[in-house]
Parts: sequence; C-alpha cells; structure tokens
Amino acid sequence: KIQRKKIQFYRLFHILVMFRYSANSATGSVFSLISYSHVLGSCITDSILPSGAQAALPCLQGFERWATKKQGGSSTNGRDSQSKRLGVKKFAGEEVIPGNIIVRQRGTKFHPGMNVLMGKDHTLHSTINGYVRFYEQGKNKRRFIAVETTREVAVAKQ
Repeated sequence: KIQRKKIQFYRLFHILVMFRYSANSATGSVFSLISYSHVLGSCITDSILPSGAQAALPCLQGFERWATKKQGGSSTNGRDSQSKRLGVKKFAGEEVIPGNIIVRQRGTKFHPGMNVLMGKDHTLHSTINGYVRFYEQGKNKRRFIAVETTREVAVAKQ
C-alpha cells in the first residue's frame, strides 16, 4: 500500500509541475509545501500532508523549480555602425601620384584646387605626380587643396 501511495504521489507531483496548479486549489497546498521542502526540512508532518505524501518527501529534499520558459531578453543599445575612416590621408608637403586619395570627407570641408578632382562622395584625388598644398582663399576663407609639381612651391605657399 505504501508503494502504491508513493506512485500516486509522484503522479500527482508530475501533474502539479506540468499544469502549475495555483496555491489555492486543493492540491496546491501539497505543491507549495514540496517546493519549499528544502526550507522546511523535516518540519513537515503527517498532519499537514495527505497520507503517503510524507513517505515521498525525503526523495524530494533540495528540490527547486526551474523556469520552464526561456527568458526573452532585450537590448536597446546593442548596435553600432562600422567606422568610415574619414579624414586627411596625405598631409601638406607629402608626395602623391595620380589617383591617390588626399582627403576622405562628408560634404566639402576641403574644396578641390589645381590638379585635384572631387569624387561623388566628396573624396579629393590627385590628378598628377606632385606634392600636396593646403591653402585658404576667398572672403569666406574656404580651404582648398592643390597638388604642386615641386615640393618647394607646395611648402612655401603655406
């Protein structure tokens, strides 16, 4: 008889875990006591539990419920774009060959001067062999970049 009651108790316990009966149902009191049996220990007596349940409790000492649904998790800031590597690539007085990128920029921070072309993304390229020269011109002091054929001219006109 005791063995049969143990089996019945295990079945009841399995049903409680699967369907998560609330604590106010008739079997919920057994479930809540079993869930906290690791806290209560041997304080649980036959007067609290139905007959046969006390015999199965030693097997369940230390029982803890695990989550049956994986945590969702959310992230609000976990994104970032690749850096675009903008800026000056060849500085004043440096030697360049045709096609060299002098400046990569967004918008026209620097404007093309003599022997310099601007690409569709505002990148400034050299068109001849020479040396880079930076200068300001006009009433708004716009900054221009030119490529000079000799180094002395490129450095002297700074």
